[in-house]
Amino acid sequence: MRKFSLILIFALGLASSSQAKQIVFHSSKLPYDTNTVTCEIILEKATVNKYAMLNAAVLLMSGKRMGKRCVEVDYIRAFELLKMGGFHDIVDRKLVTLKTRADNGHNTSRSWVRKLKKAGYNFKR
Repeated sequence: MRKFSLILIFALGLASSSQAKQIVFHSSKLPYDTNTVTCEIILEKATVNKYAMLNAAVLLMSGKRMGKRCVEVDYIRAFELLKMGGFHDIVDRKLVTLKTRADNGHNTSRSWVRKLKKAGYNFKR
């Protein structure tokens, strides 16, 4: 399951982050079996521990599990889970990424930047 953890680190762009060490975990710390879990269960058990929060946040930011769309993308909810889990560095990095994409003309990112600003998030560079 170490492979699963490393995929999360690179998917979140944290390979050089100080939080990368915190994220490498075994699936035994998740409140479900990662091989058979559904998207609904991931979101239902999102607040059990910080590892479940991180896993649910990744699901909410991508909207996909195992390459199949199963939930609506929701950065606001994802960022709230990340903040609850203590992953503030991830939130800051994703805000910068979204702002950069929006500035480069990506319409979906522009929409999320507007929604996040309205929700009180500040964009730094």
